[in-house]
Amino acid sequence: MDQQVMPRVGIGVPTYNRPAGLRHTLACLSAQTYPNIDILVSDNASPDPAVAEVVAEMAARDPRIRYVRQPTSLGATGNFRFLLDACRDEFFMWAADDDEWAPGFVEACVSALLSAPGAVSAMTGVETLYRGNGRRVPVSMPALSPDHSRGQNFRAFLKCMAPGVIYGVHRREAVQFFLEGEMFDYYDCYFALRLITQGRGVVLVPERLYTAGVEGTEYVVKTQHGSWGSGLRYLPFYTAARSILAQTGFGLLQRLRIEISLALLTARLFVGQERAALMRSLRPSRT
Repeated sequence: MDQQVMPRVGIGVPTYNRPAGLRHTLACLSAQTYPNIDILVSDNASPDPAVAEVVAEMAARDPRIRYVRQPTSLGATGNFRFLLDACRDEFFMWAADDDEWAPGFVEACVSALLSAPGAVSAMTGVETLYRGNGRRVPVSMPALSPDHSRGQNFRAFLKCMAPGVIYGVHRREAVQFFLEGEMFDYYDCYFALRLITQGRGVVLVPERLYTAGVEGTEYVVKTQHGSWGSGLRYLPFYTAARSILAQTGFGLLQRLRIEISLALLTARLFVGQERAALMRSLRPSRT
């Protein structure tokens, strides 16, 4: 990539009490082939002093790493918002302290954005690493393209929801809405839908350059209202997605098709949750 057309990418790293994971994250980010990055770590009042020690050690090797320690916890959402607000570069991405990135991740995303004028976000292929057993599982991605209509991309995402889009590289001005409003279950999917309907939407790079880390052997959903693995609330997502439709200017027939797809998706999610809850209740006790 031409050095003269390298916009700086602000990378926000929210962290809490996970020094080993943070060390690996910072090593991945420092190894990026795209050099024009600024890495800001926001420590959400971790009680373990090793967090600050890891950042100091890594920053001594890479002066692009900066550190802020929050005096009191902002909560997970508050920490993400702090980083978005604090990074002022044209491009921005979040980097969780339990994930991994191939060295070419940032470069691939920036190149994709620059090659598709009007696109607001870029993401690569994704895999999930279950660290409890070392299993790596490719994640299916929706058929998104800046050359498709917004309606086509909207429906494609509903057919294959990929929450990992939130961890792509974004034009910062396009994600300012994240600073406002309440969080809800499937907010990361709502986030992607908001981007899909802006400009030319989201560009997907097919190579798998991003790995989402899971500490156990299976994924456990944490709801926005605090319970683990059950009790997901679908109405806020459904309502928010419909509000996007109301602002897009889709034609009547196209909007009707999307409304039907959205209603069917929400129903499938609910039925799937109820079935999973039933199967958990039928498992024999091991005590």
